[in-house]
Amino acid sequence: MRAFSKYHRVRPPEDKSLIIFVAENLSECSAWEEEKRLISLYGRIDRKTGCLRNLTDGGEGPSGRIPYNKGKRGLHHQSAEWVLRHSEMMKEKWSNPLFKENYSAKMTGRKGHPRTEQWRQRQADAIRGRIASKETRQKQSESLKAAYAAGHHKRGHSEETRTKIRAAAVRQINRGAPPRKELPCHGCGIMLCARERSKRHSCGATNRY
Repeated sequence: MRAFSKYHRVRPPEDKSLIIFVAENLSECSAWEEEKRLISLYGRIDRKTGCLRNLTDGGEGPSGRIPYNKGKRGLHHQSAEWVLRHSEMMKEKWSNPLFKENYSAKMTGRKGHPRTEQWRQRQADAIRGRIASKETRQKQSESLKAAYAAGHHKRGHSEETRTKIRAAAVRQINRGAPPRKELPCHGCGIMLCARERSKRHSCGATNRY
């Protein structure tokens, strides 16, 4: 019986004599009506109208239940001005080195999803052979063109990153491993690694070897 069950959100009191049956031998519809009457009479804690822990107004279904977000509108319902303010606030927060350091210290040691070989294989099988629709490719193309035109898209590696790549190649040679092959850019002559050659370079040249 629900009144004595220990497997619900609200558990019964240790002293079972405190449990009082306010009505007995009711039909299901009559029980719903009585439940709604008592909840309306005594009030609910979540609505600050009384002492009951019920999350609905009683009766059949979730009538009167307060959403998990207390009725707040989600991000996709916010105005463009709010989204812009929120974006600027997050950019300012992440530009603070102290915030980054504290966040890194908090996240260090946390274990995420175990990426086993079976999990990697499932991910690869799900992605392999997937072809984007013509509309999706057109949207991606227009987005990249706009980013390049505005100068927001990162074009190639920085000089510091290229120096690190060359240093890593030297270490590989010293260990006896085959070095990564670098070839000059067709446009400006800068030495590019394989990953850089697969993209359009900052000088505008498309390198195909």
